[in-house]
Amino acid sequence: MFLTSLLPAPSCLPRVVFFLLQLLSLILSTRYVTMTRVQHMKNVVLDYFHHLFDKSPESDCSVIKCVQPCVSSAQNGILLAPFVDEEFKEAVFSMSPDKFIKSPGLDDLNPKFYQHFWSLIGADICVACRGWLANKEFPPSLRDTLLVLIPKCDNPQMMKELRSIALCNVLCMIIAKVLANRLKVILDDIISTTQAAFVPGRSITDNVVVGFESIHSMKRHTRGKELSH
Repeated sequence: MFLTSLLPAPSCLPRVVFFLLQLLSLILSTRYVTMTRVQHMKNVVLDYFHHLFDKSPESDCSVIKCVQPCVSSAQNGILLAPFVDEEFKEAVFSMSPDKFIKSPGLDDLNPKFYQHFWSLIGADICVACRGWLANKEFPPSLRDTLLVLIPKCDNPQMMKELRSIALCNVLCMIIAKVLANRLKVILDDIISTTQAAFVPGRSITDNVVVGFESIHSMKRHTRGKELSH
């Protein structure tokens, strides 16, 4: 497991904090130049994520204008309704209390802490989260994230051979869960039925079954034609 040392993120990205749990023996840049010094490896990591998430100047956003709106006025009213304390409490207590004990965020706090002391800190958390969402502005420290780099192979030589996992602060996850819970209510109406994954009530295995049945049906029709001749 790899976690890089402290790095300032570029302006186009959220402030991401990289740490290195285990120093890489070497990392190759996109130009296949071997990097062995710590600072050089830092630059390779930063440059990789900068180009990965940076907006391409050649990208054409005009296609978005062709997308027809599918959220009704009633659904939009649900999404824009004022946030209530119960939504934040539900988000906190829906998290597994022991899931993040071994991999907490930068604040070293896990959901179990917030659940245990909710009677003391719950009101303050609700007020703060409502304020951030209403103002559409979050404190910089809330966006600080541990980006863990996990190798995809035994001997990673390039950045693309490392899988990134973000360890966010619990406060950031609370806000994300509140927004996700609101959006989850209308997902079934705005996402095509052909997408089976990541939608409540649907399973990705459904598409596998449909594909298998389609192939089986085509084979039967092909065999039937051969026998008729």
